[in-house]
Amino acid sequence: MEKSIFREKSLEHLTSPEQLTDYLHVTRPSVWAVLAAIVIMFFALIAWADLTAVETFAAGTAAVNRGVMTVTFDDPQKAGNVQPGQRVTIGAANAEITSVGKDAAGNIIATAETDLPDGVYSAKVGYDVEQVLDLLFK
Repeated sequence: MEKSIFREKSLEHLTSPEQLTDYLHVTRPSVWAVLAAIVIMFFALIAWADLTAVETFAAGTAAVNRGVMTVTFDDPQKAGNVQPGQRVTIGAANAEITSVGKDAAGNIIATAETDLPDGVYSAKVGYDVEQVLDLLFK
């Protein structure tokens, strides 16, 4: 008698035609729907990251006196990135920075011409814009 490497009970299961389909598992449509939803969400996330930009800015206080705006910045490290030609934003109003320097206390200040009424405003100067996708792969 020849000795088989397979168990006799397993061979009986394989040879009976009623149980041949037991070893073939068919994926249900709900599993495919979940997989499709995950793939769609992944590509939507990549598209969003490619189309969305993040602006880095230096915030400060702008004092307007007779059409001249002087911006004093809150963070000296971020203020070091501010250069002439960049835009200072106060609400919906924008102005181009004409010069950057230091005041008597050593704080970095920027000046710009504006049509805003005299007063003190909250201002920001955007100095860097990066795509979210670029930030993810740095």
